[in-house]
Amino acid sequence: MPQLGAYHDDAVYWLSARSLPASYQIPQLPEQPAQTKYPPLYPALLSGIWAANPAFPQNLPAATALQWSFLPLYLGLAFLYYRRTGFAGLPAYLLTLVLAVVPMTIVFATSLMTELPCTVALLAVLLLLESREDVSPRRALLAGVFAAAAFLIRTNAIVLIVSVPAVLILRRRYRSALAFAAPLMAAIAGWLAWSAAHASPFKDDILSYYTSYIGYYLKTFSWQQLPERLWVNADAVCGSLARLVLFQNSDEIWLRALGWVMTAAAVKGVVTLYRRGVRHYIYFAVPLIGVLLLWQYPPDHRFVYPLLPLYVAGLATQLVAVAALVGKSWRSRKTSDRVAAVFVSSMLALIVGGCVVSIAYGLFRTDRKSTRLNSSHLVISY
Repeated sequence: MPQLGAYHDDAVYWLSARSLPASYQIPQLPEQPAQTKYPPLYPALLSGIWAANPAFPQNLPAATALQWSFLPLYLGLAFLYYRRTGFAGLPAYLLTLVLAVVPMTIVFATSLMTELPCTVALLAVLLLLESREDVSPRRALLAGVFAAAAFLIRTNAIVLIVSVPAVLILRRRYRSALAFAAPLMAAIAGWLAWSAAHASPFKDDILSYYTSYIGYYLKTFSWQQLPERLWVNADAVCGSLARLVLFQNSDEIWLRALGWVMTAAAVKGVVTLYRRGVRHYIYFAVPLIGVLLLWQYPPDHRFVYPLLPLYVAGLATQLVAVAALVGKSWRSRKTSDRVAAVFVSSMLALIVGGCVVSIAYGLFRTDRKSTRLNSSHLVISY
């Protein structure tokens, strides 16, 4: 793992894990405060690597293997989710293939980051709940356990406490809603209580950033800047979702406009999925995006990655619908309809082809960049 530290947070997770189980600290800071920002489940997994082999960087191959093990789980659960929500075998395989080859999946499968393990836990929740049949309290309880795991891996999974009970209550499954909420509420209450008991007495900006989402947010919040923040973050969410499948780092205006168009198409496809009965993933996406719109800085790929399976499904659903409309227009005898069909099909081919080329380029560049990175600076800092 020569790229350790490239995202900064991965090094924070790795060093925080070293302090477990004796304590849960941020050892790279001079004050060594308790780690009250990042929930402990993912660092607890990493702490097993430190316990088995405390020699750094010799223990990094084991850390890489652990992180990569989430990839087959992710793809397997995503395929099962697509099948559960009505996609036939071949489309489900193709959608899963897209998830497998987007460059950010490769990055998150080989870096000590929480995006992939959190999405695995989220998909487990959705598989247990996304069904046309009534969800039993026992099944809801198991889904609540996975939801608790998702929250203890990544804090923004807390929106599950709103989204899942909302669906179950609308279906009048009150006992199932309570069964789901119980383990998740226990996890939330336990983590918040521990964080409050070990809160850092230091209140400067750096310590607030490292120890408290809420504390740092309050330091950066301004009612006057809220409208601008909402607009900037909305643009970032749309662009970041699109750039997961149209892999680009440039910020040219035409790419941003294309990202908005792709995201609008994906939203239209998600609406179609909603009408087909897909509920829980969509109810999860809405409050999560609401949180990201209020975030103190523009959300990048990392923040929207748990929405990638839904985004890909929505985009594919809308592309199929447009392709069917193009075919219908071409079969008509009107010249204007055929001209429109040729134009739209050309645009679709360009967008799909551009996504394929950009993904291939992203994979090549990500691999080459990783091989050029050197971890000597990490050894020095360690």
